[in-house]
Amino acid sequence: MPHHPALAPGRAAVITGAASGIGFAMAERCVALGMKVCMADVDEAALRAAVGLLAAKAANQADVFAILIDVSRREEVERLQDHAIDAFGEVSFLMNNAGREGGGTMFGGAERWEAILGANLWGVVNGVQVFGPKMVEQGRPCAIVNTGSKAPSGNNYFRSAPAFGQSPRPDRTIRFDCFRAGPKVRREHLRRSPLCACGPAE
Repeated sequence: MPHHPALAPGRAAVITGAASGIGFAMAERCVALGMKVCMADVDEAALRAAVGLLAAKAANQADVFAILIDVSRREEVERLQDHAIDAFGEVSFLMNNAGREGGGTMFGGAERWEAILGANLWGVVNGVQVFGPKMVEQGRPCAIVNTGSKAPSGNNYFRSAPAFGQSPRPDRTIRFDCFRAGPKVRREHLRRSPLCACGPAE
């Protein structure tokens, strides 16, 4: 399968949550494609180790660098874009991958909820709103990928925990069909006009 033209040798990627997991794997793949890569994360120690590993694999170590940021803060995402543009001259690929694991209970502390929503929701919003317009202005093929997670889909139905600690009973359980009520994806072209050379969604 051919790669999207945003993923090409010499082009530039910015990946958040790049110190581990899917973000690190994508950064590694971009380096293997001969791309320039800006790795962003909130975990300084993990980020330092990750960028060291990938810089050693790059044809030019200066083409891989790291920035410590909190994606929930728009001004830090703006700083991320400024650094990437200054270093690479463009950003062709943005992967909004940073996120916090769950654990916030219904009546849990507000700080935990704010941290989860800050990274998992506002991190994506900030990334798209900050990088998107500039990517359109570049007039070249670009792509934005927003990652997320959900329960495994091997079983079409997901059951909620019984309310208020009651014993599991069919009449006290809500069933969700992930194919009917699950995540919905809307793909948009990054283009100003039909003449813009931004790559089409598949």
